[in-house]
Amino acid sequence: MNENVLVVPTAGINRFLTGKFTTGDLQPALDFILANESFQPRAKCEEDPSFKQIIPYVVCRHGTRTLVMQRTNRQTEKRLHGKISIGIGGHINDLETRGSAQNIIHAGLEREVEEEIHLHGRRKSLELAGIISDDSTPVGQVHMGLVYLLETESPDFTVNEPDMMTAEWSTLEELRARHDRMETWSQIVLDQVLD
Repeated sequence: MNENVLVVPTAGINRFLTGKFTTGDLQPALDFILANESFQPRAKCEEDPSFKQIIPYVVCRHGTRTLVMQRTNRQTEKRLHGKISIGIGGHINDLETRGSAQNIIHAGLEREVEEEIHLHGRRKSLELAGIISDDSTPVGQVHMGLVYLLETESPDFTVNEPDMMTAEWSTLEELRARHDRMETWSQIVLDQVLD
């Protein structure tokens, strides 16, 4: 956990948030993040709620189905063992290679998706759907999720580390049946975006 991660001041970004999940005009919040970003040691930020760590959280969709992942017990983050997730996400660090990405957030987003899964076929769209800011837990107080919906043309995919994670497409009805087994952010996305 020695990496430097992308953060913004909590007091500043809170002006653009409307609660646990923000939708509507998200551009002002995104503009604020890009204008006020800095990199801080992750270990320090995990204990400092004056900063929000920015986490891109990508929900992959094909038609009416959503990609559902389950973390195995081999992953390092013990809090998420066995939990179901409908989002691919992670910290953005100061070593991101921007390449053709339009900004540092997209660079981190692309790297996270590429690390977890290989989607075969063309990407139809990638849109920012909302912002998660759930201060009800200590982890939530120091993280903020930028929820992106990624639509893919093909249902074919490969999990890059099958010993760390399994994945499958699920209908909305199947997602609802697994709601209580999901990590918190996935529950929020299911309730606010997909349902």
